[in-house]
Amino acid sequence: MKVHINETNAGDFQTTFSHPGTTRPKTPNRKVVALIEENMADPDLNIPFLCDKLAVSHVNFYRKVKAITGLNVNAFIREIRLKKAAQLLRVKGISVTDAMYEVGFNHRSYFSMC
Repeated sequence: MKVHINETNAGDFQTTFSHPGTTRPKTPNRKVVALIEENMADPDLNIPFLCDKLAVSHVNFYRKVKAITGLNVNAFIREIRLKKAAQLLRVKGISVTDAMYEVGFNHRSYFSMC
């Protein structure tokens, strides 16, 4: 699977996922990505919180995210957090530790492992 990041003028990013053997990349629902981005600083951001805010069952949410991205929900959240951290490091030039905390990682060892 290939992950593409497109930056806009405002510094926001749009993520598209393309699976081997498919002709067009799929874009996750903007509402889901926006909800994750708004709450990414919270290290306790989790699937029940997202399902509650989106008014969807855990099973249906998992299926939709898996179908579009090929990732489970936790991996999808982690990917968005890591992309935002990379953007912060590249654009704002803040320290790695500050970027790590700003996107919701609490442990430096886990952040560096990702």
